Amino acid sequence: MSPLDNTQQQLIAYLRTPWAIRVRCDRIFTLATADQLQYFRCNLTKLEQVANYVIEVMQQHYPDF
Repeated sequence: MSPLDNTQQQLIAYLRTPWAIRVRCDRIFTLATADQLQYFRCNLTKLEQVANYVIEVMQQHYPDF
């Protein structure tokens, strides 16, 4: 694998910033809620049920968290 040039390094650094991550997450969320993704769906009516499940799993596996 060849070393990265300066432009590639700058792009990677940007993509790792909280801002870039938020932008991409927002884009995915927008597409998911519009049922525009090929492999994922977003059903906000299930949000509370999913949140409760995540909390339950966290408490089981990370009781000191």
